[in-house]
Amino acid sequence: MKVLHLDSSSSWGGGQNQVRLLMRELAKAGVTQLCICPQDSALAKRLNGARLPVKGIAWRGGADPRALWSITRVMPEYDVVHCHDAHALQQVILPAKVYGKKIIAARRVPFTTSAFKWNLADRVIAVSDTVRQVLLKSGIDPWRVRVIHSGTDLAETRSVEPLRPSVRERLKLSNSSFVIANAALFVPVKQQLLIPRAAALLPDVHWCLAGDGPLRDEIVSSIAEHNVGDRVHLLGWLPDARSLIKEADAYVSASSEDGLGNSVTESLALRVPVLSADGGGGAEIMRPVHERTHSVLFEAGNPQSLAIAVRKLREPGMREKIITAQDDRFADFAIERTAQQTLELYQEVVARAR
Repeated sequence: MKVLHLDSSSSWGGGQNQVRLLMRELAKAGVTQLCICPQDSALAKRLNGARLPVKGIAWRGGADPRALWSITRVMPEYDVVHCHDAHALQQVILPAKVYGKKIIAARRVPFTTSAFKWNLADRVIAVSDTVRQVLLKSGIDPWRVRVIHSGTDLAETRSVEPLRPSVRERLKLSNSSFVIANAALFVPVKQQLLIPRAAALLPDVHWCLAGDGPLRDEIVSSIAEHNVGDRVHLLGWLPDARSLIKEADAYVSASSEDGLGNSVTESLALRVPVLSADGGGGAEIMRPVHERTHSVLFEAGNPQSLAIAVRKLREPGMREKIITAQDDRFADFAIERTAQQTLELYQEVVARAR
């Protein structure tokens, strides 16, 4: 089995980390691989650092002829082309059809898209059923779509170093202060504006937001409006947000529109209780936990509902009950499972071709 991975992004995000983790696991299974991505991109640097095969090329957008030329030159050597974003898929459709190569395309976001392009892939990986449903509404053939969850590396996540100094030391909080973390880009879809409203209902809880983005000024205004500046803390971008999550008493996912939620699965790995809006990928991850505990999902956009969930989490014995249920749920999001299911999909499409 020989697999060519394509990723068009120059920046680092959850999708690029999935490429890294997937390639590492597939290498353990003896799969021959190469990743083509933009030269000097964050992914190229990370793969080089991990000694995983990568080729950086001139690549900007979905219709760059330089990228098309570079990809086409190496394609005959591979059985499967795994496109990790829409621009990569756009680049590869024509040469893959010419050379008779199988296309696997990953979709990580729950936004409507063009059915024509995705229906030219042999299989489309949706990272959650939430994404799958949007793909079907967009007109992608149902038989083409396979749900394979993004994976999290348990050992790697737990080995992350804590913040130094700790967030409690930075903010001059006592060791007993109850801290809830959130880590995401400050954009409307992440719905962090809910947090100052919920904070106004919980005077003894501190909320630490790691990130930045276009919604920052609105969040700052909301903090002032609700007079919660003493307990809603904007930390900016951290080198690794998992260091904050590791220290928190809980993690909150306010978005009801995420495709899945890497910070949610990482919180599970870190054994930090997660409270999630009842919608999107976060709810999909946490619903089995909620069915066992009746405590971790709250109504999206409703500060009273979030406040109730926080109070319930702090009841005696509830934290341990949630963590036990989360430990069981995490098995569905282990990177080893993701890699195995992906490899089986590669084998399936190649076998059908033969």
